[in-house]
Amino acid sequence: MFVTEGFHHVTVVSRDAGVTLHFYRDVLGLRLVKQTVNFDRPTTYHLYFGDRVGSPGSILTFFEWPDAAPGAYGLGGVHHIALSVPDEAAQLMWKRRLTDAGVPVSGPYNRGYFTSIYFRDPDGLVLEIATAGPGYATDEPADSLGQSVQQPPPAQLPGYRDESEIAALTHAEPVETVTPDMAITALHHVTGFTDDAAAAGEFYERTLGLKLIKRSVNQDDPTTPHLFWGSYDGQTVKSASSLTMFEWPERARRAQEGVGQTPTSPTAPRTRSSSPPGVSTCSRSGSACRRSETDPTSRASTSTLRTASSSRSPPTRPGSRSTRRSTRSGPSCGCRPGCPTSASPSRRA
Repeated sequence: MFVTEGFHHVTVVSRDAGVTLHFYRDVLGLRLVKQTVNFDRPTTYHLYFGDRVGSPGSILTFFEWPDAAPGAYGLGGVHHIALSVPDEAAQLMWKRRLTDAGVPVSGPYNRGYFTSIYFRDPDGLVLEIATAGPGYATDEPADSLGQSVQQPPPAQLPGYRDESEIAALTHAEPVETVTPDMAITALHHVTGFTDDAAAAGEFYERTLGLKLIKRSVNQDDPTTPHLFWGSYDGQTVKSASSLTMFEWPERARRAQEGVGQTPTSPTAPRTRSSSPPGVSTCSRSGSACRRSETDPTSRASTSTLRTASSSRSPPTRPGSRSTRRSTRSGPSCGCRPGCPTSASPSRRA
């Protein structure tokens, strides 16, 4: 039977390639492994970030759509993307580094199978940094994962965990550089929404060869089922292969393509204006405003990103006012009350 190995990459829409480069390379320490254009819309950038050698399973890519409307997650969309680090010590280093850079962080939360912190990128995409272990065999045998619903212990649920103690946990010293022992190693998992877990499971298993590896609940909203699929040989779940779904009712909102969400089409973003295709709009004046998207020379795809971005506002330093403001500018979480992925109490739904 055909079985996929796991994720190769995940693609997201961003508004400004320079800001994206700054956050993922300079703050998160990922390597810019490829700078190219969207082959279906060659007037826009397509940036690839990953580990030191650009390994499959470590790659996040971004279409730069400056005129796209903000995206919103929902049925058929992505809720968050989780990045893997070796252990909780590395995770706390990330919490300190991000908070010192003006990025609100929530957690660490014990999820049983891993520990998680949550934050947002400058376009509002919810990101998670999760520990590699202890793994999915903590509450059922490794050779029979996904056989029954596993309820998390009360200590992991809202109303029982000590939120003030969790918020106080961090690394003792500032983390000015990304060291090898804290480096992001791969995609940990990707979480989305479905209104029919049985149909989703049938598709993933029949089409992609993935196996159901965990049946549980959303630990921030225990009334919502949470199901996990992965590349599973009956003993081991491969790294960078976990796809998880929150099951929402059919009447729930559907995802909207746009900035901070995965694209549903490589060529037709939902825009913030009614301008005809190929004609860009810009709130900036003079040379800072980009020329018509129909003019390929306006996006110097053969030059460096630094040169191509020279007409825009330069990427901000970690911790600057602009960085803090843009980090909070994405769509609100929209989850059930208590969801920590809002990264700050003021953004919880």
